[in-house]
Amino acid sequence: MSCKECVKAYEYMSEEERELMWNLFMTGVNHDGHTWVTYGDVEKVVGKIILGRTGKWLYRLESTSPDNGLWYDLHNNLVWGIGKLPNCKTKDLPMGYDERYHKDGKNWFSSCSSIEDLAHWYSLEDAVELINQGFVFAKYLAVDYVEYENETTFLKETALERVEIDIKEIWK
Repeated sequence: MSCKECVKAYEYMSEEERELMWNLFMTGVNHDGHTWVTYGDVEKVVGKIILGRTGKWLYRLESTSPDNGLWYDLHNNLVWGIGKLPNCKTKDLPMGYDERYHKDGKNWFSSCSSIEDLAHWYSLEDAVELINQGFVFAKYLAVDYVEYENETTFLKETALERVEIDIKEIWK
């Protein structure tokens, strides 16, 4: 992990997590009060931080290019990639600017709470066409997420894991 990534991770930690990391890395004091840090010490602190959070698997369709997206690109420009599909059942959903996706000055991403929900929002034909246009289905083990009535938003940068999903897992 680079210093830049450490600083970014630090921003998302609770006060208790920050104190654990501060004691370990900044003061050089390990769990026994010694002034050296072992791999085991790092493992214990990181383990405590991760175990203290509840992750949830979330599912989404996303572009592999930052300049493309279903409705918006990563720069928040309306690109309406979903509109390229003439029969896509989700293309007419109202997707105007929504502050929920920019809460606390961060980029929150839309997702489904179950893999079955993906098949509800997209047909197999839509999926094949979107994959041909550079989209992928993925699941994230999200730590920071907010559940709403028809979607769940989450922060990608605090997700513990990302796995691409083969469409055969969605449409069995």
